Formats: sequence, C-alpha cells, structure tokens
Amino acid sequence: MICKICGKPLKQAQWKNNNTLKSCPHCSLENGEQHVYYAYPDRFGETPKRATPKHPEGPQSHCTECRPKHPAPSPHEGAIYCEELK
Repeated sequence: MICKICGKPLKQAQWKNNNTLKSCPHCSLENGEQHVYYAYPDRFGETPKRATPKHPEGPQSHCTECRPKHPAPSPHEGAIYCEELK
C-alpha cells in the first residue's frame, strides 16, 4: 500500500523533522491511507540490535503501543498524519 500523501510505501518507516518524528509501519498500514507519525525516540525506544550506519541509536521499528502481542487499536494518542507534515 502506498501513502496517498507522499507516495511512499506505508510498510516502510519514514522520518520527518530532523528525525524527531518517525512513522510506525503498523499504524500506517492500519490507517491504510497515509503514514502515521509519533515523536521519536519517546514513542519508539532504541536497541543496539536495530543499529544501522544511518541510525546508530537503533530505533525500534514499531511504536511502543504496537509491539505487544495484542496491540491497542491504532492510531494511538499523539498521532501525527502525513498530511499534517506537508
């Protein structure tokens, strides 16, 4: 699925505002229309297992609310939509 705002895949995390906002692929796919962003790192967390040259801090892929086995319905409180960032 493709974001109707930016044209990029919803399943791929996107970064905005100097890497202070990150999209959650799960929330974005649940939305089905556009990327859903949350504050980074507050809403994602970090782990050395996810470290890359581009993001050495190791950002988690999904927001903290989407990582449990049975995530809460998304989007979650504090969501910022791709259309708001254009």
